[in-house]
Amino acid sequence: PEAKRVEEPLPAESWRPEWWVSAAGGVAVAPDPSGVAGSGQVGLGIRLPMGPRPGLRLLAAVDSPTTQTYERDRTQLRRARFRLDVTLLFSWGQFWLRPALGAGVGLLHAVALDLPDAPSDLQADATLGLALGAGYRLTRLLSVRAELGLDVAPVENGYTIQPGGEVARSGHVLATFNLGLELGASR
Repeated sequence: PEAKRVEEPLPAESWRPEWWVSAAGGVAVAPDPSGVAGSGQVGLGIRLPMGPRPGLRLLAAVDSPTTQTYERDRTQLRRARFRLDVTLLFSWGQFWLRPALGAGVGLLHAVALDLPDAPSDLQADATLGLALGAGYRLTRLLSVRAELGLDVAPVENGYTIQPGGEVARSGHVLATFNLGLELGASR
């Protein structure tokens, strides 16, 4: 008689998700209209320890205010955004690479600096984004990381904060570069 082969189930710990958190600072560039801002971001993620380690990441970012001139008026713009990404993690020894694809929402706040009583406008926007992060594991739990990102808004926002019409505009594209640290279990 032929013996039946019994497959052993994988240990529960091999399917346990891994959590990680990151903090980074860098620049955000909106090429149209041109504007460069400092950017700070934090991320919280979870990944499965199998194959290319698929995961999810919630990213929150705030940019420093930028000032642009539209016709003759100066306008200060501030941007905050949240994005949910689907990620994969590839690692080779101490080095790792993490591509991400996601969708996000943000708030854009514009203040007219040269008008009486500094009128303002607050608008929400939606973006599609992609990013490529790379890191070097300093210890089992700590990595130094760099990330390039690109967010694209399908609709350009214009701000109407004076009776004469539009005084500012936010671009369709936002490029980011961040350096930072990441804390999380890695196997």
